Amino acid sequence: MMEVLVTVVILSVGMLGIAALYVESLKSGQTALARTKAINLAADMADRVRVNRAGESFYNVGNAAAGATPVAQCGARNTVAAEECTAEEMAAYDIWLWKTMIGNSTVATARQSGLANASASIVRDASTLPITFTIQIAWSDRDDNQDYTLSFAL
Repeated sequence: MMEVLVTVVILSVGMLGIAALYVESLKSGQTALARTKAINLAADMADRVRVNRAGESFYNVGNAAAGATPVAQCGARNTVAAEECTAEEMAAYDIWLWKTMIGNSTVATARQSGLANASASIVRDASTLPITFTIQIAWSDRDDNQDYTLSFAL
């Protein structure tokens, strides 16, 4: 009878260990997914800046929220054709679209990134040659705050 009791205790401890390991793997998976989303969002904005080199100076927005929808809709969406835009209008549209994708916008129809309490900043450093941009995305994770920083030169 004592052997059965010891066996049950050992099995119970083992099962609790397996359950704890499973919970930890779920947390790690969520953290990895959030980091991947942040990396993709930062790379997306870096590509937008590289494409609009004539408007590179307009991408220096710090941590400002997206704000209202820009007047010029520079990208085609749904059934609305894209408008011809200046470099400044394209930068404003890119920033608005990117910030709404991150989710730190007051726009009700914003596409959320899945990053909790996310904020993002873009800083242009023209004092260096080549000009350097730093993109930082910060968000709240289950256990603590996370951030990802991407720096690139034009």
